[in-house]
Amino acid sequence: MDMPDENDAPTSMKVSKKPIFGGLKQYLLPHFVSSESSSSLLVEEAVIQYDESCLPSSFAENAVAYIQNETTNKTCITKWTVEHRMEAPIYIYYQLDNYYQNHRRYVKSRNDQQLWSKADDGETTNCYPEDKIGENQTIVPCGLIAWSLFNDTYKFVSSNKNLTVNRKDIAWGSDRRSRFGSEVYPKNFQHRDLIGGGNLTASLPLKEQEDLIVWMRTAALPTFRKLYGKIEVDLEVKDEIEIKKEKHNLEISMKIGERGGVNQQLMRHLTKYMSMVCQCTSAPHFFNA
Repeated sequence: MDMPDENDAPTSMKVSKKPIFGGLKQYLLPHFVSSESSSSLLVEEAVIQYDESCLPSSFAENAVAYIQNETTNKTCITKWTVEHRMEAPIYIYYQLDNYYQNHRRYVKSRNDQQLWSKADDGETTNCYPEDKIGENQTIVPCGLIAWSLFNDTYKFVSSNKNLTVNRKDIAWGSDRRSRFGSEVYPKNFQHRDLIGGGNLTASLPLKEQEDLIVWMRTAALPTFRKLYGKIEVDLEVKDEIEIKKEKHNLEISMKIGERGGVNQQLMRHLTKYMSMVCQCTSAPHFFNA
């Protein structure tokens, strides 16, 4: 007995392997497409490396001694000329190379309960040795991440006028809303024998200290950028900008091995950059597809 052939099946029973043709499935429905070209989207960026250029020659071989020496002038001035018009807002970033925020001992040196709840400001699990002063004076925020807070500062002058850097709204909204409390205030912070980095304003809750919030969102890679602030005026071509950089205590975090068992793998040959970035856009052009 002959076996039935699939080609002998009634036409109505055949299953086609061809795709069903239709405007929706073939992406042929009328739609509008934005045509962005180089004339409508332009990113301008200026990057300045200053870890070596701002280091006095007498301290060229010992940057840590320079930072620790309280008598040395930490101010460094660079002049930069705007090459292309930069429209506001102009974002200011700091960039660190060879800083290992992802070190396993460093990255867990914090207590999220303490950061969020006033009732838990005595909670210091994972924060040792930056947990307490003496036996009962709790440090808020505790841990090595907060202790090593980046604190280099940047000031900008154009035509003898200071350019204000807005340092609000630089942190992730989700962090401000749900990770740092509005009733949690700094306490005993940077009061120990070795200062790690920047200080905090004791009268402001952690939720409003956005430089801290930005720093504590730790980077996954040893080269990273973090948002410092925004200049909210346009910069015109040939404007001469005087950039005043003040280096502070970040290099002292090389001493972090004395604080929490982290060796100098945390920071090797640290390199610092400051960058200015703007995205200049015009109205996009639309065409009917």
